[in-house]
Amino acid sequence: TSLQKTAGFVLFPVLTRRKTLCKHLIAMPSWTTLRQAAAGAQRERGVVAFPPEVHRGLSECIGRVTAVIDEPSACEAYATDLISPAGEVLALVSVDHAGLHHPEGEARACAALEALRGGVRATNGRSQATIFNFFVSAIEHLLNLQNLAKDLARVTKLLLRLSEEFIELNSPYLNAQQVDWICRYCLRVIETYATSGRGNVKSDTGALLSQEAVKEAYKEVRALLKMLTHLSSGNLHDAIIESAPADQAAALAAKMDIAHVVFTGLNTVIPLITDELLKFPKLCKQYFELLAYMLEAYPKKVAQLDGSMFATLMSTLEFGLKHANEIVSKESMTALGALATFQCNSVKASAPGLGAHMAPNAEGLSILGHLM
Repeated sequence: TSLQKTAGFVLFPVLTRRKTLCKHLIAMPSWTTLRQAAAGAQRERGVVAFPPEVHRGLSECIGRVTAVIDEPSACEAYATDLISPAGEVLALVSVDHAGLHHPEGEARACAALEALRGGVRATNGRSQATIFNFFVSAIEHLLNLQNLAKDLARVTKLLLRLSEEFIELNSPYLNAQQVDWICRYCLRVIETYATSGRGNVKSDTGALLSQEAVKEAYKEVRALLKMLTHLSSGNLHDAIIESAPADQAAALAAKMDIAHVVFTGLNTVIPLITDELLKFPKLCKQYFELLAYMLEAYPKKVAQLDGSMFATLMSTLEFGLKHANEIVSKESMTALGALATFQCNSVKASAPGLGAHMAPNAEGLSILGHLM
């Protein structure tokens, strides 16, 4: 095992970091043999040949070579050969509940997901279309597997990490149509997770589950927040503007409304972010950085949210303002400052601003007055 990990994470990465070396590798018969062996390891039934993470490292190194394949059809064929074996395994385990819950089936699913993560991590301008099209064709298998594996922590964690990395690493290469698909895909993953019952760290009696279960929920919910963070980045908005005709770009960006997608996703994720999960600094920081960015960048969208969603966001903002962590309180103050500035400027311009959301509470204070 140590030899396999050294090859997958030390030797092959060194060989595939430089384009000159990659051009030599692709012409070598031994490299073809390696690719065939990696594909065969996925298709074999029985005990997985080596640890799942080795599949990831090997797949990533093999995938990097696509950056030096000039012929589009040859690059597509190479990338397809890389991800198809894992895709075949995915299709099989996503409809076999009994097989998936057998240790052998779970190990195969983990190995396939790790191999796909490796392929996604190797995404570049030449292989992106093939990787993206694979996910389009495999979306139902991925969601079915997410449903079947709701009681399998390892499989769920890898599925969410795969989706998060896919969104992040494809973002620089997307066109408007692909952005629309990515947004819908992200929401389906989040909704499927929320309805699965995972992320709930308390039993029906209200007792806290094991520390291990809390840690699993933390990793999974953080992956969902990372997905939404990647959506909120400027890459997707720029992709719409740059790929659409100049006279249609603005209207198309407004129609897709990435901000609305992110707020909808947040509305689903926030109930999963319990006090127990907020004790994890990385998750807490991830959430409040995203909240601060969304309130600062899209205050008009915040003003248009329905009452319940707005109230949910404001309750989390109040929590952040009272938090002892410096970064969390700073991001919360940034978010509050952005809303206050928006409201002030709106009043000066005789615009509605936060509108009905500014209605006084029982103490006679508006939401901004209350938070301040």
